[in-house]
Amino acid sequence: MRRVGIACAALACSAHPEGDRRIPDVTATPSGAPVFLSGPTLTENPVAEAPLSWRLEAKIDRPTTISVAVSDAFDAWARGPWAVDGTLDVWLQRWHPGETHTVVVTATDNRGLATSATLEVTAPPLPADFPDIRFVSADPVRMAPGYTVFSPSHTGPEAPQYLTAYDENGLPVWWYAAKDTVYSIERTADGVRYLWGRDALYEVDLQGNRIGEWTTRTPTEGGLAVDLPAMHHDVLTLPDGHLLALTIEGRNLPLFPLSEAEPSVQGPAFVAGDVIAEIDPDTGAILHEWPLLDLLDETRIGYDALASVYWEALFGEPTEDWSHGNALAYDPGKDRIWVSLRHQDAVVGFGRTSGALEAIVGSGANWRAPWASALFALDGGTWMYHQHGINLGPNGTLFAFDNGNNGASPPSPRVPTVVSRAVEYALDESTRTVEERWSYADPRGFFAGEMGNVQYLPAAETVLVNFGAIKRKLPEDPTVVILEVTHEAPPRVVFEINVYPPSIEQDKTVFRAHRWEEF
Repeated sequence: MRRVGIACAALACSAHPEGDRRIPDVTATPSGAPVFLSGPTLTENPVAEAPLSWRLEAKIDRPTTISVAVSDAFDAWARGPWAVDGTLDVWLQRWHPGETHTVVVTATDNRGLATSATLEVTAPPLPADFPDIRFVSADPVRMAPGYTVFSPSHTGPEAPQYLTAYDENGLPVWWYAAKDTVYSIERTADGVRYLWGRDALYEVDLQGNRIGEWTTRTPTEGGLAVDLPAMHHDVLTLPDGHLLALTIEGRNLPLFPLSEAEPSVQGPAFVAGDVIAEIDPDTGAILHEWPLLDLLDETRIGYDALASVYWEALFGEPTEDWSHGNALAYDPGKDRIWVSLRHQDAVVGFGRTSGALEAIVGSGANWRAPWASALFALDGGTWMYHQHGINLGPNGTLFAFDNGNNGASPPSPRVPTVVSRAVEYALDESTRTVEERWSYADPRGFFAGEMGNVQYLPAAETVLVNFGAIKRKLPEDPTVVILEVTHEAPPRVVFEINVYPPSIEQDKTVFRAHRWEEF
């Protein structure tokens, strides 16, 4: 553990760190001003999985407010002020890896007298196996404030998986070594909550300490068992603190389409259907479940519902992937749960309290009574297909990442896919119509047939778009492009960062990217 510190006397003093860093002199202390009795010191985080967190400690001879100003070659930032009664103990994040930072700690008493101490600290470098993430451009004046958070994943045994945050300069300021594929990510009051694989939800603080675990497996000490067969793709926190999770069930159906070319030809099949579960985070108890096979037409299919092997390992037998849910959203005003169903090419809304089907937003092909009554008719624009990453926007609009696969529903012929896009739909509940309000397809013609996310950023009226798994046209192309674009026509790019795979034989993907105002 590396530690940088300084002790102050009444006028001035200097000290050396316990390692290889030298600490400059402390600013001269005015007569009668607060005095640092020990420190301030900065200590590197002992948790190797999250090295860009440093602990700041100091003792002062009286109650004061303490503030911190940090600068390096790229940026300047501040933290505090904190009201302290003699002792300061806080953690700081936003260090640039490998860069030397000047840290000024100032203590001010209630008379306005102040003492400052200056430290110099060099943050650890990026790990050797860190993903190849390249900053392209930024317009900080036009961007929404905050940090872009995402987790590049790639195939292969023991492949490194880093959950990371980048600032407006396109530089990493925090990472956590998650060690498996990360799906949904959520900022919590105490840290970061992320879905790991298909069977565990973890929460870590920004120092990398695990502070929560909800798992369908045997939990580690302090973790909670959740009685579900899986948790996959998305978990979100409801306003009352309960967790909403995608899970799965398998059913033997006597009649199910046996062919995409002729869906009317049906026979027995074992089918995986998504279930939405509400979980008590304090106990892991299942409070409610909504099986979508009970809510929707179990015999309606979209393309790929008969071709996927996604659930066969879990159920141990050939399994049709009927719905393939991949995203959740909650509208508190309507008490409505929204779920994105990739293999139905639809986003479906139902009442959390009532459990009743309220809305189907997607292609109207092949929906029969009584489900057809929930359809919203398209009144301008084009439908999404195989969508991901739904997000509610201003005035109840619905954003989605339109992957664009197939462009039709069976038995209509597949449409050759050209590009993926972000799209926003405005819903009129009174007329049960939906209008395409806004969209963004990158002029470079990206097709990302899986993954992806869209997030509306109200602070700047911009939209974060994650092309999460691009099919490369050239070996030197990125496989992930994360953009912030203006919410106007035509949209303008104000931030871009790209991710590259280590080789042409490997892949690098990002399930979702987010912008968080605070980190």
